[in-house]
Amino acid sequence: MKVLVATNSYPTKKNPTHQPFIKNIYEGLRDEGLEVELLYNPYFKFFKSDLETGNLFTSVLKTFFLFFSYLPVVIYRARKFDILYSHAPIWPGFLMLAAQKIHGIKHITYVHGSVNHYVNQHSFLYKIARYTMHHCTSVVTNSEYMVRRLEREYDCKSAVITPGFNERVFTYQSAPRPIDLFFAGSTIRRKGIRLLLETIHQNRDYYEKQRLTIKLHFSGGRKEDLIQYADKTGISHLIEFGDRLTEETLAETHKASKVFIFPSSEEPLGLVGIEAIACGAALVGSDSGGIKEYLIDGKNGFLFKDGSVEELQQAIEKALGRFPEFEKNQPDISESVKDFTLSEAMKQTISFFKELS
Repeated sequence: MKVLVATNSYPTKKNPTHQPFIKNIYEGLRDEGLEVELLYNPYFKFFKSDLETGNLFTSVLKTFFLFFSYLPVVIYRARKFDILYSHAPIWPGFLMLAAQKIHGIKHITYVHGSVNHYVNQHSFLYKIARYTMHHCTSVVTNSEYMVRRLEREYDCKSAVITPGFNERVFTYQSAPRPIDLFFAGSTIRRKGIRLLLETIHQNRDYYEKQRLTIKLHFSGGRKEDLIQYADKTGISHLIEFGDRLTEETLAETHKASKVFIFPSSEEPLGLVGIEAIACGAALVGSDSGGIKEYLIDGKNGFLFKDGSVEELQQAIEKALGRFPEFEKNQPDISESVKDFTLSEAMKQTISFFKELS
């Protein structure tokens, strides 16, 4: 079976933290013996690009690179594949529709979550995404939460295939954990960094008395604004700020952390939360989106009401207070996310390919 994995961004030297799960899918399928080729936007080879940092010129340039690199594949090279596996309906999925039509190839579009923003904000992009989902052969997504949203907002049926965390990298390790609280992600609003900073600000006495080690690693267009907020509210001395981490460094930091904070709103799934649990950190996550599909309150982490400073603080205190008990039950707790491993993802994906073909 010959498969083409088509995406927009991809981990490169310029952008090493971009969508490593797609790299894992590509390499995982190859390890399973499939003939797999990769197609991604060459823009990311040459230019650094973080979310919310571009402008009209970079957007146009990025789109030009994407269309230019996809064109020969769509017209000619795609005919040698049995399965087209596009990641995101805009633009990889939309462009692969042409190859699907021209060459009569089965085409699966993986919807990860960006489509959630098109419904109310961008009617044109909504129409493109909906068209792609309704005309490709099959749609897959990463959680039951997303299945419900796609059906409700796009009138689209879909199946769940886990994106898969790399269990060879994200493993439990019995070792000292000097980091009390850890966050890693992008600065887009739904990731909830501002909520976490507000929580630290409003409970500043607690954090100063406890002398907690807090590490927040993020990148994106709002990074400086968030750091300035920490300065203005007098909490920056409590926090160690850093850039987003590569997969290997992220895993090492998870293994050195007691609690991972995941305050996202409407998170499609949240692979970074699963990776934290796999590495033995207690997860504090919002009761929003797909997080509830793997975070079992009181078992492998603690849920709080989405958007609530008070409940986030309570969950943090609970997680830190109960961490010695939590650690005693390892590595069994880490096993709670075994259904989300990369090897399981490959089984699901290959099974889906075979059924489709």
